[in-house]
Amino acid sequence: MSSALAIASVTAVLRDLLINGLIDQDLTPSLGDVKVTALPPDRIVTGDKEQSQLNLFLYQVSPNPGWRNVGLPSRDGQGQSIAAPPLAVDLHYLLSAYGAQDFHAEILLGYAMQLLHETPVLGREAIRTALGAPGLVSGGSGLPATLAALSTSALADQIEQIKIAPQTLNTEETSKLWTALQARYRASAAYHISVVLIDSRQRVRAPLPVLRRGEADRGVEATANANLPTIDELRLPHSQSSALIDDEMTLLVQHVEGFSTVRFNQKRLSTSFEIAKADVQEADGELVVPLNISGTSPEGLAIPPWVPGSYSVAVIVDHENKRFSSNEWNFSLAPRITNIAPPNPVHANGSGNVTLTITCNPPIKLARVDDTTTRFDQKVELLLGRRFPRPISPEPPPTNLPPPAPQPAATDTLIFVFPVTNEDLGDYLPRLRVDEVEMPLVDWTKTPPEFDSSHKVTIA
Repeated sequence: MSSALAIASVTAVLRDLLINGLIDQDLTPSLGDVKVTALPPDRIVTGDKEQSQLNLFLYQVSPNPGWRNVGLPSRDGQGQSIAAPPLAVDLHYLLSAYGAQDFHAEILLGYAMQLLHETPVLGREAIRTALGAPGLVSGGSGLPATLAALSTSALADQIEQIKIAPQTLNTEETSKLWTALQARYRASAAYHISVVLIDSRQRVRAPLPVLRRGEADRGVEATANANLPTIDELRLPHSQSSALIDDEMTLLVQHVEGFSTVRFNQKRLSTSFEIAKADVQEADGELVVPLNISGTSPEGLAIPPWVPGSYSVAVIVDHENKRFSSNEWNFSLAPRITNIAPPNPVHANGSGNVTLTITCNPPIKLARVDDTTTRFDQKVELLLGRRFPRPISPEPPPTNLPPPAPQPAATDTLIFVFPVTNEDLGDYLPRLRVDEVEMPLVDWTKTPPEFDSSHKVTIA
């Protein structure tokens, strides 16, 4: 692949191609000294001091349609990049001719177009020669600084060869282009150069190769009539959109005879835990899983309590010393407010700020910063009318304990401090939102359903 210098290298190679082509035609007796430049047209001297010259100008760079969907950037579950596809671009050039006398411009343009027509592909050796690659042209010595830099672009080594094709511009497009260039119009031809592949400098992970396939490296087994465990449906109480702690989740399943555990994955925190069969109620084609039981990790270790967020659930079946997993179903576990202090009405302090202390269930995951500091490991917001405050940082652990002081894995106490004005006075039904999972505010036990006003906040 090429480096970021590839675009300039293409211009340099095309310019060198035109220079060598005009030298081979020996136009000096008829046209005098002819220059080949790669400048913006508005910098070309025109009028009485106009010289016979060709100018190659890159006026547009566009994504290559063939490569733009190849090797899309991809990341793993932790957000780390696992692929770095190249930047694939096409180059659009304007080749214009200038003449000191009658017909000079037409002659130059004719020779240049003939040369590009006869060179539909830029060969790799031609690119190396034009850029003066070290070891190919006098060892790369004596090159101008710019050309010496371009010789390191690795343009000749990219997997795709560079093609040259004429591009049609109608009268309107030509007029708009020259107007944008703010230069005097001259006879010109447009060319499409494809494709330049610029390699990414981003480094990706290089995981170890697969060591074994399955237990004891048994390899892949295929069975035509295999009855694999399947979850057909996930049901929550009252058909609510999110589960709450202490809810019972019902899984409609097939082929789970002899299942051993129900596995949960917390997606954002990348944690996994399992609930044993003894804690699950099994009925005809149904598994009822209580969402208030602490599970264990796949390694048998105790895990922290449930936290709000997005989860997936699967049923694990052990059969003949093999472990099978069902398909996964996604669901959200929403936070629930259990208490709000101070009691209503709530008043602002002398600085115009209101302080609310909210207790929630399940608790919010904490992360350790250092031996004396913790932070929230989840995004927490309080939805209160037009206000969306976030909690202040959790309190530090006790300092009278020997370091390193133990720190809680989660907290159920959130303190919100936010300013209020006269426009904010009134009654509110507060809601917590954790990792984009919002607390449900509807009481489905009543008919018709009503808003749950048990934790109404009055700001006075």
